[in-house]
Amino acid sequence: MKKPVISIIIIILNLAVLGYMYTQSGESDVFSPRNPVIQEGAKVNSAIINGEVYRLLTSIFIHLSIIHILMNMFILWQLGSVSEMIWNKFSFILIYFGSGLIASLTSFAFSKYPSAGASGAVFGLAGALLSVKYFTRDGEIPFPKQAIGSIGVFVLYNIIFGLSRKGIDNSAHIGGLVSGAIIGYALLPGRNPVFRVILLGAAAGIGYFLYMTGMARFV
Repeated sequence: MKKPVISIIIIILNLAVLGYMYTQSGESDVFSPRNPVIQEGAKVNSAIINGEVYRLLTSIFIHLSIIHILMNMFILWQLGSVSEMIWNKFSFILIYFGSGLIASLTSFAFSKYPSAGASGAVFGLAGALLSVKYFTRDGEIPFPKQAIGSIGVFVLYNIIFGLSRKGIDNSAHIGGLVSGAIIGYALLPGRNPVFRVILLGAAAGIGYFLYMTGMARFV
């Protein structure tokens, strides 16, 4: 079985950021909003409007509780292991970070609250895998059938849980899921190059629209 090298690297980076958060926490709780890492890296609409657009990506490496990071890293390992059997390393990176970015942009456009976490990017992997399951011919792309159940449960649970509780960034989850499906399908082996460019262009256009929506809404 192919080792999920990129997934492992991303997990290590997330854990490294958590370790750095501990070194910067001082006397406050590591997950306190006063932690400089959270202050400087989380998705905060006012800061993005003032030019700190890097937060759209740095926020996907910052987590707000131990349960938060453990859940995201566990699902990243599961979905990443399957995804890296289907897409090459470069495509996997584009799916993960592209859907993570669009997830942050969706949150920027529709949620006024600060947020952080890898769940939008992880939802992107789920969306990419669902696109393989439902938009390709049977047998065209190798896909472990047992994976579909865990993906469906993961997606439905998080969306329903997000609708039932405050503080869950459902907009980012949905943005990651949809963009992951678009980018993942575009990058599948054997796609028509023109169709691939159209889909990737559509994803970029959606990201730009979300950015301009957020800028107009929160200024």
